[in-house]
Amino acid sequence: MDDTPNCDFAAPAVVRRGDLVIAIATGGRSPTLARKARELIEVAFGPEWEGAFEVIAELREQTLTTIPDMRERANRWYDALDIDEVADLARDGRLDEVRERLASRLGVREVRA
Repeated sequence: MDDTPNCDFAAPAVVRRGDLVIAIATGGRSPTLARKARELIEVAFGPEWEGAFEVIAELREQTLTTIPDMRERANRWYDALDIDEVADLARDGRLDEVRERLASRLGVREVRA
């Protein structure tokens, strides 16, 4: 990657929060832009997102069977998931409240893993 005359690969800038992985790429055209975008995303998706993502993943597993229609499930998730709310609650360590609010909006009974 660092030997640009002999390389045709550009590595993305990556933010990892557990299983949540966000990659930013510019096709090698602006590594600085990719880095700065990564820095912004690292702040927006801070360490609290690791726990928040686990809650979201648990509920998603449940909705796969309780809401079998893929389009309906996707629409419910889109309406239910408030990124700012999840971030604020997770930052305060209120993951149970994240779970409760999402389950309520999704119309599913809470089942803890």
